[in-house]
Amino acid sequence: MNLLQYRLGAGVEAFTARRDSVLPYPVIQGHQVHGSRIAIVDRPDLTREDLEGYDAFITDIPGIAIGVRTADCTPVLLFDPVHRVIAAVHSGWRGTVSKISQKTVRRMGEAFGTCPAELDLLSGRTVSRWEKRSWNGSGMLASQCLEYGRIKALETAPRCPEATT
Repeated sequence: MNLLQYRLGAGVEAFTARRDSVLPYPVIQGHQVHGSRIAIVDRPDLTREDLEGYDAFITDIPGIAIGVRTADCTPVLLFDPVHRVIAAVHSGWRGTVSKISQKTVRRMGEAFGTCPAELDLLSGRTVSRWEKRSWNGSGMLASQCLEYGRIKALETAPRCPEATT
């Protein structure tokens, strides 16, 4: 199956598609960079080039579809049924560390009056293990499974406060 659709509310749907799937309608997407910039999509003619460097998109314009592309990153879709606002967030490990989803919810509140307690959230699958492959001396491909969260925690440890027990 190339397309999975989810009904989030009256007139609001989300879908998951493979890379070359035929989409049910045009989708506004940015050129994601694994960052934490958030764009308000305020017109239907925005292009990928207009949205260079953004990893989260918010709109309240009926009939506009917004989306993010992911591979091993987490797609987070938000829907405010009270104010009829939607958001699509590309949350890789860098975006997660920089709290892109939290910042998107805050921005929805500032721009549209969204209350976090009223949000519906749809989160896609994410990587829980990362497979590191390397060639060993005998020409064989050796595989080592590593916990993805552990790797990223080690890489970000200098910015984290010391744990207290």
